[in-house]
Amino acid sequence: MLRDLLKEQNEMLQKMVARARRNCNALRHPRAGLLDSYAIGAASLTARDANRITMHLAECHWCRNAVQKIQKCARGAFIWKEARFFLPRH
Repeated sequence: MLRDLLKEQNEMLQKMVARARRNCNALRHPRAGLLDSYAIGAASLTARDANRITMHLAECHWCRNAVQKIQKCARGAFIWKEARFFLPRH
């Protein structure tokens, strides 16, 4: 189950990065949706960062639980915005 979750999160991240790069001007619109606003942050992530986040989630119980709880309401967008901030802290 965890492996499937991590694979799904990684695929979603890659799609959001590609979408953000294609629609850069649209994402700056003040009425951009929740996932679009998170995609702005995702656009700054490299594939290496995405892999680091995925590996960290596989190892860190606290982060994995936080992602699973927030995923229900934000469809995993938590990873793209928040994981970049707490990832280096522990």
